[in-house]
Amino acid sequence: MKLTVKLANEMIKRVNETVDVPINLMDETGTILASSDPVRIGEFHSGAMVALKKQSTVIIKDELIDKYPNTKPGVNIPVMFQDEIVGVVGVTGDPDHVFQLANMTRMTIEMIIEQTALERQNFVRERRLRDWVQKLVHPLGFDESQLVQEADYLDEIDLDQSYQIALFTSYHTAFNIDQITHTLNQYVPHYAFIILINQYEIVVAFKKELTDEQSSIIKENLPENGLYIGTLDLGVNGLRKSYMFAKEAWFMSDFSNKQNDVVNIRDLKLEVAIRSISNEAMGLLSDEQNYLNNLSDEYVHSFYVYFNCNFHANETAQQLHIHRNTLNYRLDMIKQKTNLNPKNVKEALMLYILLTRQRFSHLHKIID
Repeated sequence: MKLTVKLANEMIKRVNETVDVPINLMDETGTILASSDPVRIGEFHSGAMVALKKQSTVIIKDELIDKYPNTKPGVNIPVMFQDEIVGVVGVTGDPDHVFQLANMTRMTIEMIIEQTALERQNFVRERRLRDWVQKLVHPLGFDESQLVQEADYLDEIDLDQSYQIALFTSYHTAFNIDQITHTLNQYVPHYAFIILINQYEIVVAFKKELTDEQSSIIKENLPENGLYIGTLDLGVNGLRKSYMFAKEAWFMSDFSNKQNDVVNIRDLKLEVAIRSISNEAMGLLSDEQNYLNNLSDEYVHSFYVYFNCNFHANETAQQLHIHRNTLNYRLDMIKQKTNLNPKNVKEALMLYILLTRQRFSHLHKIID
């Protein structure tokens, strides 16, 4: 790892926060990159050059100053990274007094270099993973063979492993990915990766299918974020399919009035099937479709509750807080206005499909 002026200045700054002594940091050419004394920056340090050549500590006492031009008394120690010398750190002062401090400073500098190198590796790794995931979920499609090849260089991806994609979303608050990561590590540690792919979405790949209990725990700890869960699938195509179903669950959250809640695609199988019906097939119901405009929001809501209560009139009336006779009146009016009897299973299903498709169409207009 090559020392840069920016990195050297950052290290001198951090060391001087705990050690109040003059410090110089030289690169592999003996040039002072950073110093507690700004005047010395850019100068050649002959003592550092000797330390580099001998690969050992150089102690400069007062009587040796003439032997080392452009130096001051002190201790100069090579700085190592992965068994290679990358520079020299010098601590100015009486060598007998600063020798131990110089060694402590050298260890601190080496720790900072290792930490910086690790941060850079993590940054590159995260960027490579983000690029891979963004290619995977691109709305216009993807190159499967290319992604399979690139996955070989990603430690987080094992294409022989099944994954379930979940989306964390947020429109109103900034993401706190550290909080999300902490929550997952604490309660659901079996995930392969977590990555922020845009300002609205964090993608998580779980190695096992999330249970309802786990989903609830996650939601309790992250109330500001929506959680939308796809299928458990295998391979590149499986990952993309799972993501698309998680995205579908996000879309369905508007339909089911569960924004910023937990929505699992497995609970929306009928709605997904309805949405996938072709426009050509829906054309067979064009006459019935035209009648929907005759229904008020009150009638539509009453029908949905009746349908979800499995046609149980008493339960529906209780949920709507109306008398059963009022419910029967509304159901009769729906039949009169649409020519579809909500008490008939086949016709009720047709009505449900038509109303659901109509709502999807309305939601698309809002999103667009």
